[in-house]
Amino acid sequence: EVWSGLQSKGNFAESIEYLLQCIDDNVKGKSCIVRFATLLMDKSEIGKKLRSLLERQECNNCHPELFLKNIIARGVETGELRKELPVPYMVRMVISKLISYAVFLLDGKNTEEEKEQFKKYLYQGIIDEFLTK
Repeated sequence: EVWSGLQSKGNFAESIEYLLQCIDDNVKGKSCIVRFATLLMDKSEIGKKLRSLLERQECNNCHPELFLKNIIARGVETGELRKELPVPYMVRMVISKLISYAVFLLDGKNTEEEKEQFKKYLYQGIIDEFLTK
């Protein structure tokens, strides 16, 4: 579902906005999503087995690292994103910021204004670092 939504986005900035909205829509009361994303990124045997299971299930695009790699690579190819930044670096930076946002939302004590401000700064930080000038 997330991957199909991402494919319909016209550029990297729209993709990031979409991912932030997906987190808004799905993270409330679901701390398991943060644990799952962390586990997928884990280099331990459990993380490797989980990634292997997803790949065998023909769910390659379900893996956050893979779909982010795809949208970032597309942005680099189109000239929207800076070519001098390594794609693995950009992928991990976006993942860390998305997880940061999910953890922020899981706190549950934030006002709507604080949530929108956090999302705005996070989004702007990604865009300022990655977009070509």
